[in-house]
Amino acid sequence: MESRLAGKVRAAVEDVLNDIEEWRIAPFEGGHPYVYLDGIWLKRAWGGEVRNVSLLVAVGVNRDGFRNAFVHSPL
Repeated sequence: MESRLAGKVRAAVEDVLNDIEEWRIAPFEGGHPYVYLDGIWLKRAWGGEVRNVSLLVAVGVNRDGFRNAFVHSPL
């Protein structure tokens, strides 16, 4: 029972990570008259080790007033 649940959780996480990767590498399409750039530092734990990670964040406002967020990592 537990291994079936773990497999389902693993598959769900994989689906979410794939969606995030597609969003992350999506092109900056269309006109964006306003683009705001910012950077952020975060502490992340990988394999029991804590590291600083930097992210470049761009938020574009299109001609209709809708915002699109774009993140590039790492710097």
